[in-house]
Amino acid sequence: MKEIDIEELKGIQVEMLVLIDEFCERNNINYSLSSGTLIGAVRHKGYIPWDDDIDIMMPRADYDRFVITFNGAFSHLSLLAPELDMNYYAPYANVYDNRTLLTEDNNDHRGLNIGIKIDVFPIDTVSTEASEYANDMRKVEKLNLMMHIKRLKILSQSRKQMTFYEIVKILILKFFCIFFSYPFLQKKIKNIALNQRYIDSEYVDNVVFNIYSKKCTRFNKSVMEHFIRMPFENKDFSVISDYDVVLRKMYGDYMKLPPEEQRIPHHNFKAYWNDRD
Repeated sequence: MKEIDIEELKGIQVEMLVLIDEFCERNNINYSLSSGTLIGAVRHKGYIPWDDDIDIMMPRADYDRFVITFNGAFSHLSLLAPELDMNYYAPYANVYDNRTLLTEDNNDHRGLNIGIKIDVFPIDTVSTEASEYANDMRKVEKLNLMMHIKRLKILSQSRKQMTFYEIVKILILKFFCIFFSYPFLQKKIKNIALNQRYIDSEYVDNVVFNIYSKKCTRFNKSVMEHFIRMPFENKDFSVISDYDVVLRKMYGDYMKLPPEEQRIPHHNFKAYWNDRD
């Protein structure tokens, strides 16, 4: 298998995003660039220079339609999601290029031959009560941590730099997590995300994978109702029109570059072509 360098990987991701955009437009599915990808579009008109992935988000109703209709639309793209298989290890969907293979030093893909991918996050309604919302986010954070621990590789390169105490701690946590299956954890997360008591709430958030839970990042639901087009790597894609409100709440002054020592990729993976002439 031939290794794919970072620039080729980014090119493949952008090509994937173009096809996702075409599919969504054809099927009246709303989506927006999200997280660091959204910052990249606003601040750099493309990738954050040290970033290496693409994230998008969808209102829950659009996400559900996307998940059940996308597979089969393009022969070289596949979608995995807990809505299709609760044994899947992520609480959100991934669209990946099935001509490629992605390997991670730290994380086990549980036998799934996942390739270069784009993460797709559902946006759900959350409680109007701040304390109840915060409590839900803490629960989801713990459930995601348990899934992460279950996937951690003990015999990885990065583990060689860990202390004996740190390795023992991970082993103890992994033993504890044995008693909780992926379907059990996925069901718990989904029950919180789809709580019908919140259906008429004025607030929404990325419930299933909220890494900003301590910031109380919920937004008014109107944020996910209006979209504009914005350049990203010389192509135009959909973004929420109130992107400034969202990004400031998540990141603060997102237009200011972080310190130079923080300008590093956050992922540890390698990508390969499965078979290429």
